[in-house]
Amino acid sequence: MKITRIDIMEDLAKEFPDINEVKVIRPLVNKFIANLKGYLIAGHSVHLAEFGKFVTTIHKPKRVVSNLNGSVVVTPERRSAKLRIGDHFKKELNP
Repeated sequence: MKITRIDIMEDLAKEFPDINEVKVIRPLVNKFIANLKGYLIAGHSVHLAEFGKFVTTIHKPKRVVSNLNGSVVVTPERRSAKLRIGDHFKKELNP
């Protein structure tokens, strides 16, 4: 099952009915995601206790052979983001 940002906002609105979803919950969730992305783009790792750690990895450029025509192609340097699940969360996933 795929959970979206809107699903999370709706769940929070149900759990806290006294908080206005449009004025408080949506901007809060959007700001959290924007900050998370900003820290990762800046090259920082983000550690969320009892959940995990978001880290960025640099993939160096390399020369590869194309499967289509056999020519050599150079892939540029790029970064990717990963979530490393924390031990506490692993234990909850696999009781």
